[in-house]
Amino acid sequence: MSDGAVTISGERLRELLSAENRLDRILGEPCEWTEDRDGSWETACGSLMVLLDGTPAKFCGNCGRPIQAKGYFEDQDEEEADADPGD
Repeated sequence: MSDGAVTISGERLRELLSAENRLDRILGEPCEWTEDRDGSWETACGSLMVLLDGTPAKFCGNCGRPIQAKGYFEDQDEEEADADPGD
């Protein structure tokens, strides 16, 4: 007679937990990438990426989450200078 308990091997449990972690990263908050004036990208997960082709991939190579990219634009420096009250 069965009591309804399910037995899972340690290896299978690690596989299931790993798949759940990947799913959480994909469905969770995106990793925001912000481009600086030199073309490097600072990531929300704490990395600095330099891309040869200039465009981020779909997923962050460091944390695995989807990327939300904020590209650099030239007027950004002027806006930051105007907002700086330290003059």
